[in-house]
Amino acid sequence: MGLKQPGLFYGSTDQYSQRISQYAGEVYDEYIGECLPQDQHRQNHAIWRIRRIIYDGAWNIQAILYANRSKEFTFIWRDRATYAYT
Repeated sequence: MGLKQPGLFYGSTDQYSQRISQYAGEVYDEYIGECLPQDQHRQNHAIWRIRRIIYDGAWNIQAILYANRSKEFTFIWRDRATYAYT
């Protein structure tokens, strides 16, 4: 558990392992991915549930949205920025 590289957190909760990815460019992107602990290094497999945190200009959280509006574990972590978060 802890920071492995800048902007990427590896951790676990009681039930799922989590990854948190942060990217600060013109837009600040933050994603949270969850999967079963034994699968946490399988980034190219459709086994993830992914959420995106949306902030306003004052860094207040405005929304936490699921990839393609789905709470299913059917997403690929490396593709997190390509999904719709509406």
